[in-house]
Order: sequence, then structure tokens, then C-alpha cells
Amino acid sequence: MNTFSIIKKIDSLIGPVIIFALEKSSKFITRKSDKTKKILLIKFGNIGDVLITTPSIRAIREKFPESKITILTSKRTCGLYEQYSYIDNVINANLAENKNIVGNLVSTIIGTFSLAKTIRNENFDLVIDFETYSTFSACLSFFSGASTRIGIDFEGSPRKKLYSYSLPYIQENRHELDTFLELVSLIGAKTTNKETEIIISKKDLKFADKLIKRLPKQKTIAIHAGGNSDWPIKRWPEENFAGLLQFLTKRYNANIILVGSKEEQEINSRLKKENIITDIAGNANLNELAAILSKCDLFIGNDSAPMHIAAAVKTKTIGIMNCVNPKRWGPYGKGNIAITNASQENPYWNGYLGNPDLVKNPEFASVKTVIQAVEKQLGR
Repeated sequence: MNTFSIIKKIDSLIGPVIIFALEKSSKFITRKSDKTKKILLIKFGNIGDVLITTPSIRAIREKFPESKITILTSKRTCGLYEQYSYIDNVINANLAENKNIVGNLVSTIIGTFSLAKTIRNENFDLVIDFETYSTFSACLSFFSGASTRIGIDFEGSPRKKLYSYSLPYIQENRHELDTFLELVSLIGAKTTNKETEIIISKKDLKFADKLIKRLPKQKTIAIHAGGNSDWPIKRWPEENFAGLLQFLTKRYNANIILVGSKEEQEINSRLKKENIITDIAGNANLNELAAILSKCDLFIGNDSAPMHIAAAVKTKTIGIMNCVNPKRWGPYGKGNIAITNASQENPYWNGYLGNPDLVKNPEFASVKTVIQAVEKQLGR
């Protein structure tokens, strides 16, 4: 069992007890306020989670232009949230950050007490919890003392008891981005601009130009063969990527750019069998990666951060979703393609459960299926 599944298990066991205690002490915790001067948003998770919340946060800013907006997030995503002009302050939760299991638990316990005190002292008027199942985030929103608190009503969880208003979590074919937009609509924050966003500076563009100008003038395709090591089930088999690369170089004579983190350099090294392949794994930060992807003709990759970044910069995207519902977590945006060979009976269809052993013999999409998507995006 990995760290993610252990923390999730602890959250589900301890959370209900804490919620019961908080309910009983409600009159001592919550404050009354008829103003919305200070707003707290809560969203932990990964880079993709950041990007699909951006339309909702922009809507909140449009609704409350004079309010101070603070977001509580994780260490890995606080830097990205800090770039958005419509967010005034970012609080790093400083909890579990992919250490060993014991380290994660200890840092979570210590960080929780400090975090609760910080949030309480800020005197927030409104809290919006973008987490979908966590009782921990619901407890933090309640302990803030804010008079208005909204969040997701996850079936089977008591977390909705701590919100002023809640939204039933529809786990069918609605994209998570649209779920968040409906959540903020509970306080009258609405928008027609559903585009995800990542900031690209002139410096980032120069970094990308320097790389792209070295390549021959032909199709440039970015490939991400890695993904979160805690969820190996999210990764399309390496041999499939190898077969796809052979097709791309032969059919399109394409420039191939392999992307990823330092931890994914080993995967990329096994895929580099042609001189025309460029590997930038671990050598570009998120914004530099965004600039590079913005100059590519196509992105192909697993359900992970680079896929959502490619969609955010309007590059044609093919997301290989493997075991999850592509309509809920696929690359958002017109013309993007999400591929899976999974069915609704797959235990991961409605979300990653933190236990990769649940799927004994996953039926991944074939190389042929992905090639068909490539031909649709680039033409035959």
C-alpha cells in the first residue's frame, strides 16, 4: 500500500470522529459576518488539479473584485498558484510531500496544528473547499470560523455537515473543471471563460525558442511516457510508447521531444533509440515546459501534469487515460482527444484509489488506437 492510500485511509477513519466533535462545538467556532472581505480557497493535489481550478478562481475574483483571496495548497503546487494575479496570497500546507510513509505522517501531524492556527487567525469570511473527498479539508474550512463555507458532498462522507452549502458530487461524465465551476456558482460566481491557464513569460519563450530553433523545420511532437510513481496504473506501457515513436519518426519524420521530471529520465533513456529524439526531462521547469509545449504541433502523454499543461497552452493534445473516465479527467478544451480502453466496471473508472493492485490485468489502449488519434490531429 503506498503513501497516498495510507493517508486516504487515515483521513476516512479519523475524519468522521473530528467532524462529530466540531459539530458539537459549532457555536464556539463559527463567526457571523455579513461581508466578504477575506476568502480562503482550499486545493491540495497535483499540477493538473491547479490548472482545472483556474476558471473557477477567475470567476471568484470577478464576483469579489475587492476581496483578498488566499489559497491553501501543497508544496508542489504553491509556486504555480503564486503566479496568478487574481490570487493575493498562497499558504503552503507543508504536509505530506512524497517522503517516506513515516515522514509523511509526522509532517502531517505537526503541520496540521500550525496550519489550523494560521487559518483561524486570518478571520476568513468565506471558504471554498475544492477537495472532493477529504474530511481533512472540510475540517479546516470549518475550523477557520468563516460564516460561509462551501464544498463537495461526497457520497458516504459526513464532510457536508461542515459546510453552509454543498454540491452533490456527480461521478459520471462531468469533467472536474465543470464540477468546480458549479461549486463556485453556489455563491454567485459564474463565468463563460472555461480556459485553463498557465503563465508563460518572455524568458520562458526565449528558453523554448532556443530549443526549437535547433530542430529541423518539420512536425514537432512532445511525448510524456512517465507519470506519478505512486500510481503506476496511470502509465501506458513503455513498449507501446516505443512502437508509437517508431511510427511517428517513420510516418511524419517528426521531431520528438521527450518531457518529464528527473525521476522520469530513466524511462526516457530507454525510449531514445533515434538521434532525432530530444530529451528535456528534468531540465525545464513548469513554465519553461509550457513554453516548449506551446510551440509543438502535438502532445501525446499519460494522464499527468504535462497533459494538462499542453491543453492549457492550446496545443493539440492526446491524453492516454488508461483506467479512468476520460470525460472526467481528460485534457480540457475543444479538439483534444482522451483515450482509454477501460470500462465503467474498472475500479479506477471514477478515480484513483491509491491501490495499483486492484487492476490485475489492465487492458490498455492499443498503439493502433493512439496512431488513429495522431492521424486525426495531424492529418494523414
